[in-house]
Parts: sequence; structure tokens; C-alpha cells
Amino acid sequence: TNDFSSFGEPIDISPGPLRVIFEEGIYHVGAPFRIALSGDGSDAAACTLLDHIPHNDEVTMPSPSDPDTYVPYFITLEIP
Repeated sequence: TNDFSSFGEPIDISPGPLRVIFEEGIYHVGAPFRIALSGDGSDAAACTLLDHIPHNDEVTMPSPSDPDTYVPYFITLEIP
């Protein structure tokens, strides 16, 4: 399971479109991403919304110590 408690309090979401923005600071060639809802704050009761989001292998490798080099990803999901 993953611990995302350092990212702040969970947010409430409602059905409809939800824009998700995240950044990759440590480069992993070919590694896809997954977005899931958590019913209990862990991966134990997760509802996967989108799996295998393609990795952008055409970008310059980010530097973990420099947030200005992180690779941004933007996607809009439909919350059921």
C-alpha cells in the first residue's frame, strides 16, 4: 500500500469531470501511471479509474532536486 498522508487531507469529489495534474520528478522509462480512488486511504479498497496511462518517453530527464525540471501530466477523468 502507499502512504499519501504527506500530501495533506483527502478531498471530497463529486460525480462528473475531474482534472488531475501530477508531475514526475524521478524518471522511469516506459513506466505507466494509474489513477484510483481509495475508500480507506490505502490501496486496500481502491477503485481504479484509469490504468496504464502512457509514460512520455520523449522528454528530457528531470532532476529530482530541481522541481522546475519535473515532467507535468494533465488528464481529465469522468468520476462515476
